Amino acid sequence: MVQYSVNQRTQCRLCGGDQLVSFLKFDSVPFFDQVVTQADLGEEFSYPMELYFCKECSSIQTQHDVNLHEYYHNYQYVASHSAFVRDYMQKLVNFCVHRFGLHKGDKVIDVGAADGYLLSLFEESGAVTLGFEAAENLCQLASENGINVVNALFTMDTLDLVPIEFQTTQLLIMLHTFDHLFDPAPFLDTVSQVLDPDRGVFVIEVHDLEDIYRKHETALFGHEHATYLHYGSMKRLMKRHGFRIIDFNFLPKESCRGSSMLVAATLENSDLRASPNLSDFESPELDELATFLEFQSEVLTSFSSLRDYVRSGKNMGKRFAGYGGWGRGVTTLAMAGLTNEYLEFVIDKNPSLNGGFTPVTNLPIVQPDSARIKSVDEIIVFNYAYIKEIRQDLSEFIDCGGKVVSVLDLLTGSTSNAMRND
Repeated sequence: MVQYSVNQRTQCRLCGGDQLVSFLKFDSVPFFDQVVTQADLGEEFSYPMELYFCKECSSIQTQHDVNLHEYYHNYQYVASHSAFVRDYMQKLVNFCVHRFGLHKGDKVIDVGAADGYLLSLFEESGAVTLGFEAAENLCQLASENGINVVNALFTMDTLDLVPIEFQTTQLLIMLHTFDHLFDPAPFLDTVSQVLDPDRGVFVIEVHDLEDIYRKHETALFGHEHATYLHYGSMKRLMKRHGFRIIDFNFLPKESCRGSSMLVAATLENSDLRASPNLSDFESPELDELATFLEFQSEVLTSFSSLRDYVRSGKNMGKRFAGYGGWGRGVTTLAMAGLTNEYLEFVIDKNPSLNGGFTPVTNLPIVQPDSARIKSVDEIIVFNYAYIKEIRQDLSEFIDCGGKVVSVLDLLTGSTSNAMRND
């Protein structure tokens, strides 16, 4: 098992200020996507998760950096395996082509390109594409799919790897990668070097702090993420680096991955016009420290309700399993303390997880085999954004009387929703 070094910070990642206040802490949180084998049990990475509010720029962030070079060198998660994500990516491409007037031959760069699926959709629309991806195995997948991907991070130091024809790029896109940056400021300065000054657009998908706060979805607070933004804090960050937001949450929420926000920004003096009524997305309460000071007690109450729900069911003779051995699943399990006292196992379709265990809580991970699933009465879905797809996969289980519930309904107390399978 790889040993990871951790460095502590004392200044804000976004503005450099030192007026930081801690408001939320969990003692033992694993990585989102670590594969734990039988031989690795007890050796997996875990570290306290502490969140801070910057009193100078009103942003939320961590103050520790985990050296993730080895972690991302051979990264296993590929979002395009999901039919839901493929449909979402197609909607995103269609929107970008029409809203930003992409022409045939326009240049598109995807930072965090994974297997290149998103870029393949842009190529179908007539764009010329280039990806940047840190994981060597994903670059190989992209290459096999006919997509040109550079195996490197996108930084000032790697700008010389950008071919000359991409040094004036009409669209640079990042899906759930921007919030992984330990230092967003120099990255934004790098983007400004390649973006078309007249009509270039920078599209970002990150987790939305407003959703996280209102849903008590602390499972998204992971070591891989450094910053947690909402419309207001994102707008201020962009402005400090010469950008302005021209569109926000431009796809229906039900089409997007859970608790995500979509941001489209352009250089300050570009020709592109902003959509009207963007100020409607402002949430001034999320710029106040007082909003977050009671957050930990509220979150602990939510996790207590989740445990009580399972415990009550078990007292009536029910057996429970979880669904989702990556991301939200492993952090929810760890933060809520859902061990084998509560769940029999965790289901995940990713074959690389089969036979493994969830980090910290050490629950066995199994494939969605019908015989195994029939041994439980209720399945709690942690990756709730895909619940419609998951319910289709588990239709036989549901038809036989099994229940499939979203962890989000349990955390927010929506017990009437939790009882439904539709």
